[in-house]
Amino acid sequence: MATDAALIEENSLTEDRVVNAVPFFYGWVMLGVAMVAQFATSPGQTYGVSVFTKHIASSLQIDMTAVAAAYMWGTIFASLPLSLIGAYADKVGIRRMMAIVVGLFALSCCGMSMIQGPISLFFGFLSIRLFGQGAISLLAGTSTDMWFRDRLGMAVGIRNLSIPFSLGIFPMLAIALIQQFEWRTAYVILGIGVCVLMYPILIFVFRNRPEDIGQQPDGEAKPIASVETPEQKHEQGMDLPQLTFGEAIQTRAYWIMISLVIFWGMIATALMFVMIPYLGSRGISESEVKFFVFIPLAISMAVFQLGGGYLADRISLKWLLAFGTLGMAASVWLYASIDSVWGAALYGAVFGASQGIAAAGGGPLWGKYFGRAHLGKIKGSSVTAMVAGSALGPYLLTKGADLYGSYEPVLFVFVAIYILQAIACLFATPPNLRRDDIVPASD
Repeated sequence: MATDAALIEENSLTEDRVVNAVPFFYGWVMLGVAMVAQFATSPGQTYGVSVFTKHIASSLQIDMTAVAAAYMWGTIFASLPLSLIGAYADKVGIRRMMAIVVGLFALSCCGMSMIQGPISLFFGFLSIRLFGQGAISLLAGTSTDMWFRDRLGMAVGIRNLSIPFSLGIFPMLAIALIQQFEWRTAYVILGIGVCVLMYPILIFVFRNRPEDIGQQPDGEAKPIASVETPEQKHEQGMDLPQLTFGEAIQTRAYWIMISLVIFWGMIATALMFVMIPYLGSRGISESEVKFFVFIPLAISMAVFQLGGGYLADRISLKWLLAFGTLGMAASVWLYASIDSVWGAALYGAVFGASQGIAAAGGGPLWGKYFGRAHLGKIKGSSVTAMVAGSALGPYLLTKGADLYGSYEPVLFVFVAIYILQAIACLFATPPNLRRDDIVPASD
């Protein structure tokens, strides 16, 4: 039976013409796929939504606080199912789950064109945040963790280059569509674009795991033993630790990372959500925001993510997390001080650099610390935390402006939060590898 099963698997692998046509490790192809998928989430990301907010408020005849409230509640509810989506992807495969959520995300973008008031706006935000910013981002990130192990830091650094690319390109694309067609039609075009971009890749290119095509993580040349059960196949090629979700939540590193992604999502989303009207109040036009904020932000994020990815395989991840978080504190301080286009450009450069460094440390941490066997559920919980945090940020900042007459009081609280979080990151050390002792170890 074992011999027959191995023979059937070998025959299925040799018939994969797409994989056989690639003369190098297929993980590098999947890295490109993850980058494209991350770009496809842009209509549901805050940097994408922020381009639409003033048009939505004007069309529905509501103020920005009402838009922020709908965004907050929609994002909170969107965060709740993400752990389940991750767990289900562990069972059925990332490819199948991705195909489902891409279709739902495209429908959600089209649904944004039909909102008529605060209630439908809430449901619109809920759907694009759940399926775009939440589910597709989760699945794209988890896919990279499946294909790389020793070179995971560099792989995540390369994959995350899609974020500054998206920041640099998508807002300008969305603004052009809004100016040409108006905002409702722009969302329909973006929804169709998501399908056109993603489904050919999912049908012809996407593969779940290297073991499924006869390869190993990082492209290592290791023999594949014959298997008899799905459980045995699932564990192939997986070195310890392979922590379950229950074991992961007993570690110190897990909770430090959860607090980091909550505050990261909360504060970064708040800054991006109000950026265009906020900088407009400082005398900076929408077109100037595109060139003096998004482009420096994208370039600095790309450079520091790539450099940070190189370092992530060579130094303790806690240092990247701490320095990146401290840099984010500095960027918030600069944000509160913007009074010219050059101040805006400096903010964009520092914000992008610090995001890139922190992402280089945080991205590979989940796979390196907790393993691949239950990564969908573990990482899903972190995306839930990030999405929930991102729900609170815009509302807190706009409500603070209503109460105090400016954004600065809340911004300085954000600075203090980031400084405390940077200190906490120094204690984000790897858990012990023994399953009978999950107490965190020092590194």
